[in-house]
Amino acid sequence: MHTPFEDYHERVQKVNTLLQVRRALQNIHSTKFWRNRCLVNPATNVYAGDGIHLNDFANEALYRS
Repeated sequence: MHTPFEDYHERVQKVNTLLQVRRALQNIHSTKFWRNRCLVNPATNVYAGDGIHLNDFANEALYRS
């Protein structure tokens, strides 16, 4: 399998660690998180051809949020 970019697996591990931190922070009342409604459960494909990055539609939705 060809990974999309160098150090891909290390970056995945870092993101997973950050997600664990987020879960811990959710219990602190002064911490706020938001989700873009167009990106949480999209009706159309929001990913670029590489399957990792957002396509133009999703980037526009994120920018306007």
